[in-house]
Amino acid sequence: MSLQHINLGEEGLEFVVSSLRGELGLCSKLSLQMERGGDVFSLLPGGTSRARALQFGTGGLMSWRETCAWFERELEQLSGRTANGSVVFQDVWFTPQDLVREGYDGVFFDRSCVYFVLGPDEINAAAISRTILRLHSFKLVAAFCNFSFDAADVPTTRILDEALIDGMANNAQEVFLSAYDREGLVVWRQA
Repeated sequence: MSLQHINLGEEGLEFVVSSLRGELGLCSKLSLQMERGGDVFSLLPGGTSRARALQFGTGGLMSWRETCAWFERELEQLSGRTANGSVVFQDVWFTPQDLVREGYDGVFFDRSCVYFVLGPDEINAAAISRTILRLHSFKLVAAFCNFSFDAADVPTTRILDEALIDGMANNAQEVFLSAYDREGLVVWRQA
């Protein structure tokens, strides 16, 4: 299926900001950064009108499989252009109290949130797909950050400090948010 880039303008920016504003952790910090502006778009099937693209809660446009294939390619391309890029997924409906911390490679926490992080050497289609499957939330939130994340720099408690989360938010280049009844994504790109 041929996909087209549809600029979602101010309506798209409001959707992304309002979707993240009520969340904790990285999401709340990203929403503050996005309030400063940026480009918001979606990749949807050819022939999709802008008016239809603005119906963020309505599905029926494409399959989640097609969306994930595009998402994986996009992250791999971003990683290829950014030597220190990392991808951070925030599982917005999962808390550190919901899981046993042993045996969770790539899982990190703050006081109230759970994050899955792929560092610069881990960004590939298989790792991205595995991470998406590990999310408990229906809402996908991911950020590609020009920020080198190294798990060795995190304490053995796997708890991320505020400065590290601020660094991720301040260096976010693209943020991806599920939409269209989780069949597609809306993307915020730093201007």
